[in-house]
Amino acid sequence: MALLNTRSLLSGCCIGLMAFASTGSAQPSETQAGEASRTVDAATTSRSGSPAPSSANMAKRYGAAKEQTALGRVLSMFAADADAARYDTDTGLAWGAFETAEGNDNAYRRSAKIRLLGFGPADLPAGAGSDLKMVKGNGGDSWLTIHGFRQGSVYSLYVQKPYVPEDDAEGVDYARLIADQLDSAVITPLAVNCAKSADGDGPDTQSTAFYSIKVDGGTIWMAGTVEEGGKYSGGNIILNFTREEPAQEMNACTGK
Repeated sequence: MALLNTRSLLSGCCIGLMAFASTGSAQPSETQAGEASRTVDAATTSRSGSPAPSSANMAKRYGAAKEQTALGRVLSMFAADADAARYDTDTGLAWGAFETAEGNDNAYRRSAKIRLLGFGPADLPAGAGSDLKMVKGNGGDSWLTIHGFRQGSVYSLYVQKPYVPEDDAEGVDYARLIADQLDSAVITPLAVNCAKSADGDGPDTQSTAFYSIKVDGGTIWMAGTVEEGGKYSGGNIILNFTREEPAQEMNACTGK
């Protein structure tokens, strides 16, 4: 079960995210949702690793989006283990070309641009190296990447969102971030105060947190992490989704 082994695949998406900003950040296919009534008492982990609220083991029902978003549709399809062809026909997203995994011609990944609800104008990095510059975009402009088998189904997916100053306002609230994209969901924090990294090798430096999410298609699991920025990037928030409970990673990060 591959939950956090996508790091080697993220570098290409980081460059793509910069390109996304430089193209003017196309408008999302779904309608921007306004503020709606919702129950919000989610476990929050700050970028500096400050403690999460005491609600860490409480399931919460969310419903912030007025209508199902493209990401919401994808997560429901993923939870139901839908046929891979439906990701082309039923999501409203413009997927990029198939990228074959090294050493396995049957495994692939595909990415699409999305805009997460709940964010406003932001300065985003565009270009690379000496050509790097900041351009105006939206803090929710992100990439959604799916991993699947040509003769099978999608087995994991992740969202990569640029880290913007507003993400530091109250800490990284992964539960609220994903709840804003769903018209209905029950989100249960499972491990939000990780002392160690998910592989158990050293302290956690990525604000790692794990959740279960019940959507229309069934239950899925989400791991949220923050990738620190470098010389040419402000960093990224990564939301990684699987249909299998990441018990080993959760036990490692909590020191069990």
